[in-house]
Amino acid sequence: MLTFKDLRLAQHDIIDRQYEGDAVQVVLGMGGGKTAATLTTIFELRRDGIRRKAIVLAPPMVATSVWPRECAKWVHLQDTKVVDVSGTPQQRLKLLMGEGDVFAVSIYNAKWLADVLATLPDNHPLLDILVIDELSKLKGPRSKLGRALVEQSHRIKTIWGLTGTPRPNGF
Repeated sequence: MLTFKDLRLAQHDIIDRQYEGDAVQVVLGMGGGKTAATLTTIFELRRDGIRRKAIVLAPPMVATSVWPRECAKWVHLQDTKVVDVSGTPQQRLKLLMGEGDVFAVSIYNAKWLADVLATLPDNHPLLDILVIDELSKLKGPRSKLGRALVEQSHRIKTIWGLTGTPRPNGF
């Protein structure tokens, strides 16, 4: 099992920048440790009482497998509960409103998520942190996926974008 001391220098830089910044984009290659660093930042912000919950919007396989499994690898993240928010809209809503610290949602459910966030009061814990994993999938605010979130983005306190591909395919 890995400990906080096992985080690499680049990961510590990510943690520091995310902790201090409410709008941060992280560009680091696949396997560079973006997930562990981001979960560590979320853990620290929650521990310090600065933020309460986080939503991660990620490609489907990443949302269902990578994010929920990452905490088990790290001693300092053992008490952080990542919930895979998948299933029917009713099942997803029940999971999103249930117990958990971090909620991993498929990027293809961005419109659904935006609709749910629109119903929440401004001080709701789910409006504390939004992590967009593989930011390049949104292809800009005019895209169908991006447009759904832009309408709610002003209500979210912290938005971080993660990507290993900082430019769209074919650019």
